Amino acid sequence: MSSQIGNLSITTVSSNAVLQFGDTCMIDSSAKVIAVQRQEEQFFGNEAPFSMFNIFHRLPAQPVELPFHCLVQPSINLIESFDLKGIANSSMLHVGDSKHIRMVSRVKHIRQIEDNANAKE
Repeated sequence: MSSQIGNLSITTVSSNAVLQFGDTCMIDSSAKVIAVQRQEEQFFGNEAPFSMFNIFHRLPAQPVELPFHCLVQPSINLIESFDLKGIANSSMLHVGDSKHIRMVSRVKHIRQIEDNANAKE
């Protein structure tokens, strides 16, 4: 397959994201993120290891085998213009053929905000 892109504008490609032009045999991406938000800026080092949270231990769902028929013909992907604001955690912009793509993102958000009754005066 041939791909042609006339104009491409991308603002951000971030953490574990993929920007791929052309054919690909395999893309395998993964991200593990712990985001701690506090009322006061404090960092204690290794305060939240991944092992503390079950979300980082669960296995991804197993792929389902489905019958399919593929007719291979020479073709052209023609994209005149593409404007993209961002590609983030385990996501992708891919122009071309792919055989296998696996993307996983696991994010644990922790917010530590004082109760108004206990807040310092």
